[in-house]
Amino acid sequence: MRVISGDKPAAPLLDYRQSLMLCRELKHAWGFDPGRKSTWDGEQGVRFLYCHRCTTRRKDVFHLWRVDRRSYSYAKGYHVKSALKLDVTREVRKRLARLARNGRIQWLGRSAA
Repeated sequence: MRVISGDKPAAPLLDYRQSLMLCRELKHAWGFDPGRKSTWDGEQGVRFLYCHRCTTRRKDVFHLWRVDRRSYSYAKGYHVKSALKLDVTREVRKRLARLARNGRIQWLGRSAA
């Protein structure tokens, strides 16, 4: 882990949730948000999505099948604090590789959560 700036060295990401690491590495597992209704009138619409792994929410605003605006509401803990500047993707890959080597995870596709 590299610390680029800050007064004191950063602690390892020991408490970073596995689901957040998976979303950073493999991208989010989007599905329609069960609490919000997406709309479409043939020309414009709004789509509400929800990540089933980390609970991040996404809102897409469409016009003629093109996304005009997109906004996110990230899960708590998803963002790394600005005082801790590190390459999160590299850390995630190291952890996933270590888990795979130790037989603690298997890549079977989407989990039946």
